[in-house]
Amino acid sequence: MGIQASNNKIDHVKKSPSTSPVNTTLSIPSSPLDIEVEHLETFIIVWLDAHIDDAQNQALQNRLRQYVTFFVTFNEIKLCEQWLKSRSNHEKILLIVPGELGKRMVPNIHQITSIIAIYVFCWKPENHLIWTQNYTKIRGVISKAENLLQQISKDQIYFENIEDSKAIQIFKDRSQSRVTDPENASFLWYQLFLEILISSSYLQSPTSPTELIQILRRFSSNETEGLNLIKQFEETYDKQKAVTWLINNTALSRFLNKALREQNIPMLFYLRFFLIDIYNQLVNHQSRSERVYRKQLMASAEIENIRANVNQYLIFNGFLLTSTHEPELSAIDDTDNRFQTVFIEIDADDLDENTPFAYLNTMADTANTLAILFMCGAVFKIISFTKNPNSTWNLHLSLVGHNDLNILTEKKQKLRQNKDLLIIVDLLDKCNQSNKAIVYCQHLLRELPPNHVLVPQIKDKINMNSKAQPGMYC
Repeated sequence: MGIQASNNKIDHVKKSPSTSPVNTTLSIPSSPLDIEVEHLETFIIVWLDAHIDDAQNQALQNRLRQYVTFFVTFNEIKLCEQWLKSRSNHEKILLIVPGELGKRMVPNIHQITSIIAIYVFCWKPENHLIWTQNYTKIRGVISKAENLLQQISKDQIYFENIEDSKAIQIFKDRSQSRVTDPENASFLWYQLFLEILISSSYLQSPTSPTELIQILRRFSSNETEGLNLIKQFEETYDKQKAVTWLINNTALSRFLNKALREQNIPMLFYLRFFLIDIYNQLVNHQSRSERVYRKQLMASAEIENIRANVNQYLIFNGFLLTSTHEPELSAIDDTDNRFQTVFIEIDADDLDENTPFAYLNTMADTANTLAILFMCGAVFKIISFTKNPNSTWNLHLSLVGHNDLNILTEKKQKLRQNKDLLIIVDLLDKCNQSNKAIVYCQHLLRELPPNHVLVPQIKDKINMNSKAQPGMYC
């Protein structure tokens, strides 16, 4: 067998690794069939085991898919090494290896950037406690399936927290700031894009999960577990319980969270129904004035960026889950010196034009009475940022209404008055995102009726931007 992709066809997985330089431009999927399903989730599980097809291992794979759907398995060490070395540095791989094979392979692959965690899964962990101490990515030497599941579940939360911090933006709303500044344009296009997706004022086409189901079918490759996921979604999804789907670590929530963090235009169009349903739940259950808290891991560069911009604005691209309970002032992980723990304190008021937020237990099937969820794209003013004696940080934020941001207010008013959906294209062009602008236009053509007044202009924009030099991500 050698290699098997549990959620993609074998020939697809063999073709997807490439030793050529990573393509930094954006592909232009014009339909759900063009979406690269391999990269819909943040993490990939890779499992090497000479007996990978044993019934016991197959059963464990099915349980692991609760946390990560995309799965690649190997029974040969050489093929596994080759595959791992061919991956893009942007991927996030959780690698499971047995003791003896791991002892041979880990020294050769530990430095690979895409591998973020290694689990040595074996029947005699005592035989591997010494050599594994030399490799910082090894998260545990584990002998029981239940312990492996618990460790991966715990680590998924940890690594998701790190990914969330990478998607934080800083916005400077100063009197001398101009829309032409790339930083401002990068902030503005995303805020306006979220409004276009969520509001019924711009796109009249009905939202439905039909296109998403097409993507799910390709993602599952018709395997039993994948088909069960689709069946469950078709039979049980209820727009009144969208938040439940968001917080229950489903494949749907993992797709959405990654798409928001990476500002993935195609997937956000396909997930538009989900965003609308979550937004409506938040608005219908809007909370009042609250003080909430969150523990957040941040790298040194992110911390320095915030320190340099006190009294400016901080934006969370994705959803923000907080608690009304003040956390213990201890580091999330004091063994990884690449990241520091930031204790975030947020003052939030229910004001006009504020991002909606609500108690989780009023919207979802959960016993957590302390959690409060903020809609994606929430903007906060940085009140203060101070360091604690134990090398942790305190970050005090205040939720702001969009009317408090001069440039954003101006652009939103223009969008609402003129319904000029091409404002997104102009902003993307200002931050050298011509490829993303083309993708946006392609999806507008699919959403708008053929006789819409903007269709000729959209086609012109596609032709103009196609001839331009492709830009990098903002």
